[in-house]
Amino acid sequence: MPLRPCSPQVAEGWSSITATLRVQGDYLSARSVGGIARVVMRYDAGHNLPFVYPRGVAGESAAQQANREAILTSTLDDWLPHYTLSGRHPSLGDRLTRCADVHAPTVFSGLGLTTVMSAAIDGDLDPSSTTAVTAPGDTVYASTDSLYVATTRWLDAE
Repeated sequence: MPLRPCSPQVAEGWSSITATLRVQGDYLSARSVGGIARVVMRYDAGHNLPFVYPRGVAGESAAQQANREAILTSTLDDWLPHYTLSGRHPSLGDRLTRCADVHAPTVFSGLGLTTVMSAAIDGDLDPSSTTAVTAPGDTVYASTDSLYVATTRWLDAE
């Protein structure tokens, strides 16, 4: 999945953009409370993996084997989003989320990763304060006290 920059904007009273943070994934929502911005992003690791989709029942077994192989040969970099931070010397780039900050729900909710990045809005951009859930987020509810991310619960066919 390519890195997508958002449109740079300069607030009134400021003369220049000092840094640009580019993050893999799709923007869901953002809130700023108490000088901290929380940005919610959704990332689909499936774009990095050579998954096979069967055209019919006859191809399901081959697709399942190919997909199992794709997962077994994947690396952590295939599953976690990355960022680049430019405007500093030198520019930085790394995984957006540490493994210790990735959490799994008790019920499977689909392949994907939802990240919440926290950054002080009055200082240097630092994307290292990020947590993630291994589920694709759909809707964000936020107040000054709480932030909730809702997703679709996938039920197994019976």
